[in-house]
Amino acid sequence: VYKRQPFYSNLSTDIKELENAESLSVYPNPSNGDEVFFNQKITGQVYNISGVLVKSFQNKWSIPVFDLQSGIYIVRNEKNGESVKLVIQ
Repeated sequence: VYKRQPFYSNLSTDIKELENAESLSVYPNPSNGDEVFFNQKITGQVYNISGVLVKSFQNKWSIPVFDLQSGIYIVRNEKNGESVKLVIQ
């Protein structure tokens, strides 16, 4: 007599989730305040529109921006290279 046994496999069916799969966001954006916040803790840099490094930071949820002149900046996540535009009014 044949007994049906459960089938088990060592094949992986899990989908590996990317660390920090959520895209980087900066808010408020545009900003006219003293500080901007990120939706994740990042180490990164802030560049002006000419590509000049104006600020570096490590493991931050937010950074002060009171010292930045009005204009367009790029915030770059050092870990994965993702960049977002930041507007200071």
